[in-house]
Amino acid sequence: MEWWINSTWTKNVVEEPKSSILFSGQTEFSVHFDNQLEKYIQIQTYGFGHSSIGYRVADRLQGPWSEPVIFYTPQFKHEKEFAYTARAHPELKADGILITYNVNNFDFDQLVNDETIYFPKIVTLKIQKLKRKGK
Repeated sequence: MEWWINSTWTKNVVEEPKSSILFSGQTEFSVHFDNQLEKYIQIQTYGFGHSSIGYRVADRLQGPWSEPVIFYTPQFKHEKEFAYTARAHPELKADGILITYNVNNFDFDQLVNDETIYFPKIVTLKIQKLKRKGK
């Protein structure tokens, strides 16, 4: 097994893999290569509770990755609702990148009595490729 540590692959099994701030705080996210952007794109929720959805981009899978760009904050119906598990679905063709996320509720009674809560939601992200000078 190899680990990505200090910008290089290493077979050092003594040292634990170092965490990356890229994936800080989220257990689920997506990373894929976007042919239109010609970049890797990473999608995740940011925050806990009333969180937002954002992306980062990189020319290489190993990075460096851009700072997060928050592009969507769900509108919650209830104070104790929260969003999580945002991820892209590049396999689904659309005018942009289809992104799903889930909404849940910290209030169990609200969760079991409101059938609109625990179902995936969909948003579309459209990012324009920046043109370089001279092209």
